[in-house]
Amino acid sequence: MRGWLRTRLFDQLPLAACVIDEERRVVEANEAFGDLFGPWQARRCYEAVKRRDDECPDCRAPRVLADGKVRVVDQPCVARDGRTTAYSVRLASLVGAPGDAGFVLATFTDVHEARMLAEECRTLFDGVPCFLTVIDRDYRIVQSNLHFDETFGEGAGRACHEAYARSGARCPDCPAALTFRDGGIHQGSRTGTSHDGRPVHYVVSTAPLGDGPDQVIEMSIDLTEQRRLEREKVEAERLALVGETVAATAHSIKNILSGLEGGIYLVDSGLERGEDGRVRQGWEMVGRHIGGISRLAHEMLAFSKGRKLEPSIVDPRALAAGVVELFRPRAAESGIELLSDLGPHVADACLDKAQLEEALVNLVTNAIDACRARGVGGGRIDVRVGEEGDALVFEVVDDGCGMDEETRRRIFTRFFTTKDSQGTGLGLLSVRRTVLEHGGTVGVTSSAGAGSRFRLRLPRDRLPQPVSGSGDNNPPPAGPDGRGPA
Repeated sequence: MRGWLRTRLFDQLPLAACVIDEERRVVEANEAFGDLFGPWQARRCYEAVKRRDDECPDCRAPRVLADGKVRVVDQPCVARDGRTTAYSVRLASLVGAPGDAGFVLATFTDVHEARMLAEECRTLFDGVPCFLTVIDRDYRIVQSNLHFDETFGEGAGRACHEAYARSGARCPDCPAALTFRDGGIHQGSRTGTSHDGRPVHYVVSTAPLGDGPDQVIEMSIDLTEQRRLEREKVEAERLALVGETVAATAHSIKNILSGLEGGIYLVDSGLERGEDGRVRQGWEMVGRHIGGISRLAHEMLAFSKGRKLEPSIVDPRALAAGVVELFRPRAAESGIELLSDLGPHVADACLDKAQLEEALVNLVTNAIDACRARGVGGGRIDVRVGEEGDALVFEVVDDGCGMDEETRRRIFTRFFTTKDSQGTGLGLLSVRRTVLEHGGTVGVTSSAGAGSRFRLRLPRDRLPQPVSGSGDNNPPPAGPDGRGPA
């Protein structure tokens, strides 16, 4: 066994190593030790590595044997060719069988090589194009790389949440805390604040350093530019759609004007003939088409100018319930049952309440129209709110007329309406824009004659942060289920 350990382990060490006893005799050494210092058999350590005749006055070996603690010291050693070189000597106790004499394992690393290796590691550490920090169990930054220091200020000695986010409290669902807990690799999305006050969006991954672990390395990829490009893409898409709708809306306006002319004719002819019924019929037509112009102008202006998000902490259940209560009487007029299905464990979220409410209003309005268009009377609409993993989900489900594949494919991609002159085609595009600005996705499943399901999925780690003045600027605390805000 001893021979096997020597050839398979001891001699494979990439540095010189020897074992010394209580009398400082070298009792074993690997090939690297012999190559570096020459013959070692029947020699004491100070004879082999320093060419001394007497014991070193500052020898650490007795203290290592006494307390079992590892000691590292830089010492000059003399190689077999006579060169004196500084080595970092590491001394560690070797525990033997009961009754055995004590032994110490000594390993030798060229200080110059060690420093070169450290410099190479630091160059690599600083050269990585992401934020790198090493933190301890107190969440204090032990080391930070150049990219981190240039973005957030010097990190060493600061709490990670203070350095990254200017926050006095640890982040909810902290990936580092999870790594300290189970020793695994964890990820999360965060928004921090640079040293000059700019928001910095990043995805952080944490991994253990050592088996404990007593330290964790945080690697964060800066997504700020990507998020900016995403916002610009949404804005460019919105403006392009506005331009595309101009020609199409001209057709809608022409239809409305034709309706107005018809209503005016009925009013004029009714007055000439003294027919009050004809006058009332004409005024109803005029009023209906004036309403159409107003609706068209309102939706065009709202969609073209856009609005800056004003996020704040919102109860998603209350938001959905408010929309249902608002439209329940209107649905009931057509015999449609409008219901809410509010998940029992839905945590508050950072949302633009007005824009999300408007998105749900658009979907509920469309669902009512779809139920009416089915042509058999009645119908049912469900507005649902729930959690799905790390995401908040809104759904509007109806049993109305549904859509064929072609209609379903076009509703979110360009100016499109199924309501002829009664629709502008901007409602669902506004819904999609709002969801994208909240970092989410919108999808639909539908088939002709079988109803539709619109689904808004908003990952909590991509939701916007509260704006100044809307409440606590720190992320809300974790909810009872550990996911997202409480």
